[in-house]
Amino acid sequence: MDFFGDPEQVRGNLRRVVGHERMLGVRMHACMKYAEFPTNQDRTADWILDDDLDVVWNEAAQLDMSVFVFPKAEQLSMIETVAEDYPDVSIVIDHIAFPDETTAPDETPWTDFEALADHENVVVKISSLPRSAETPWPYDDIHDYVRNLVEWFGPERLMLGSDYPWMDDWASYEECLSWVEEVPFLSARDFSFLTHRSFERITRT
Repeated sequence: MDFFGDPEQVRGNLRRVVGHERMLGVRMHACMKYAEFPTNQDRTADWILDDDLDVVWNEAAQLDMSVFVFPKAEQLSMIETVAEDYPDVSIVIDHIAFPDETTAPDETPWTDFEALADHENVVVKISSLPRSAETPWPYDDIHDYVRNLVEWFGPERLMLGSDYPWMDDWASYEECLSWVEEVPFLSARDFSFLTHRSFERITRT
């Protein structure tokens, strides 16, 4: 949907979308050039901070809906600004901000997640790991990213995801999810929240 435009039309579109059964919210591709069909990646695009989006955040709070945001690490500080300005909006960060060869789990900008974790309205979806990994299943080279997220957010604000069917070139559906069973630092409680309890908690709020 178009997030910019006549405010009343934007509000109506949001109500229509979440009015469908089992529709939990909308998604913003923050790291993509804003267009009808976003394609070009821009790690520093700042359109998500545009004042014209105030109507989206305010309506999202009124509708008690989630806004899924797909950023790159360089944009995490922007998401923190939104989370602070709109504490009543549930924000879900997709794909742990797609770590890649430009990021490290203990260095900025990816560690901006730690500051983001101070905002209780932010949840992180741990998904699309095979795309970021350089090692085969169970993607050990990405586990330090997961370890940090568990420490910063707690398992209660983390959700496992697959990113299927877009993962066909990287892994099977089973591989996209089963890696979590091989992570030695995750407790049984951590595992239960990542795999289902966090999602259940979020959809009940």
